[in-house]
Amino acid sequence: MQAAVPRDVTISVHAAPLTVGLDFAIPLGLIMTELVTNSLKHAFPSRGGAIEVRLEGAQDNMVVLTVSDDGVGASGSVALVEGVTASLGTTIVEALVKQLGGHMRIQRDHGSRTEIHVPGPRPE
Repeated sequence: MQAAVPRDVTISVHAAPLTVGLDFAIPLGLIMTELVTNSLKHAFPSRGGAIEVRLEGAQDNMVVLTVSDDGVGASGSVALVEGVTASLGTTIVEALVKQLGGHMRIQRDHGSRTEIHVPGPRPE
C-alpha cells in the first residue's frame, strides 16, 4: 500500500474464520483485491481515508463480503449490479460473483460500499 498510495489511507479487516476450498477462496480473494484496489485508485484523490473489509457469515449458509471506503463517492446512486457495468474491474467482479452463485449491491454515496452475498462452501 505504501508504494501504491502515498497518502494516509488505512485498511481494517474483520474476517470471520471460514474453511473453504480453492474453488471458493480464489474467486473471493480476487473480488476483494479488485474492490480494495478500486478504492485505493479512486476514492482518495486529494486526501487520506479509510477502507474497511468485512467477511461474515449470514443466515441460510450465506457469506457476506463488504468492502467500503469513506472516499469521495460517486453520483450518489444505489445500484443492484446485473449486466450494468462501467469498467473492466466491475465486469471482473460481476463475473466472479456470478461464478460463486451470488449477487452484489453497490452504493456510492458518501464513499463507496460494495456488499457481496454468496452461498457458503458446501462441506465435502
